[in-house]
Amino acid sequence: MNGVYYEGNFYQNKLTGYGLMMFEDKTYYEGELGIGGSFAGKGSLHYPSGDTIEGTFTGNWEDGIKINGMLQKGVGSPDDENIPKSFGKFSVSADQKWMAIVRQCKDQLGISTGIEVSTAKVWEILATRLETEKQAALRHSAQLDVLDGIDRIPERKGELTYRYFMEIHFYLGKAFGSRLHPLGQLLQLLVDAFRATYGGVVAHPRLLPYAVQEVRSFTSRLYQLVRVLFPDLPREDENVLLEPDMEDQEEIVVTPAFVIHPWLLPHVYSPLSTLYVLHHQPKDEEYWRRLLKWNKQPDTALMTFLGVDVKFWLPEGATIMECSRTLGMVKDQHFTEAIETLQMLSTSFSPRDKLKLIHRTFQQVSKAVMNKLGNDYLWSMDDLFPVFQYVVVRSRIQHLGAEIQLVDDLLDPHMQHGELGIMFTTL
Repeated sequence: MNGVYYEGNFYQNKLTGYGLMMFEDKTYYEGELGIGGSFAGKGSLHYPSGDTIEGTFTGNWEDGIKINGMLQKGVGSPDDENIPKSFGKFSVSADQKWMAIVRQCKDQLGISTGIEVSTAKVWEILATRLETEKQAALRHSAQLDVLDGIDRIPERKGELTYRYFMEIHFYLGKAFGSRLHPLGQLLQLLVDAFRATYGGVVAHPRLLPYAVQEVRSFTSRLYQLVRVLFPDLPREDENVLLEPDMEDQEEIVVTPAFVIHPWLLPHVYSPLSTLYVLHHQPKDEEYWRRLLKWNKQPDTALMTFLGVDVKFWLPEGATIMECSRTLGMVKDQHFTEAIETLQMLSTSFSPRDKLKLIHRTFQQVSKAVMNKLGNDYLWSMDDLFPVFQYVVVRSRIQHLGAEIQLVDDLLDPHMQHGELGIMFTTL
């Protein structure tokens, strides 16, 4: 509210009692709060400099505060973030939120807490419900196939194979996209709740950790329900590697995120990415100013400044002096395919897709170098890092810090290792 972040207890829909206020200049207050988020009693005011005022406070932040207390200089060390120890103390855990919405979906599927679930029984209840929904929808629509196949039960194989998983994936795409399917209804309600909590005028950078926790919670709870319908899927704490049947397909690792993110993240991406942008705004603005300055330079000047070895850009047999006139004004003419690929980072929704774009960017860089130096050329990090820096600078991704943290927060742990992990770390 007015750029101030509040945490505390509500009584009769009013914020009262002991709580926390965090201000845009990184100052925060811990103590008694009054109606409308005002100061109303004993507390302590903490500044990023480490100075603290303890005493009695009345008034509000905009109009002025009356203080009867003691100033203590440099009690804490200066801290750019200045996050209080009580941060998050007054919040509800993500798994305890929206329980009524999830319970409604379970009731629709005939799932009762503490009672063993029969997959066959759940499918039977689901088929009956969908038929009822279909008849109701037909009374208001001339469309014959309003269910679009979500009433056809996929045959259970007893073992999860690549082909069987793709059948499950195809079914879930239709189920989560349907307003008639309990999973589709649940997803829409959770998305509406998420947008109302974190989107629009209520967006605040301090809300980011809670938003990330809710996305993880949504992923877990949706996956638990999906596993009731498809028990051959691995448990939440397991990863299953599936080899494709055809050579042109790539292997996949089935995890809750891999199953749920394609249907969840596109719906919550807008408010979630806004929170990441707000959280990284100061550093990203500094980064963007530097990027604009560097991008005024021609390719040769920029690559020389970044330490890119001349063998990657100097024409064969030429000298720097000979090419200074012809290349001196050339811009955006090197590693163009890699740059165009990395620029797509902001257009993808899931961490997995973003990581694949980073991987493809490295492949495009290697392709360009091998076309020039031969297929036998072997990279060293001393050579690769300046070249990749050039690609990043020329890509002009304004909120790169936000993009990187989003991937880091939501990426499956198994993808943080090996070649992909090294590439992400390099970025």
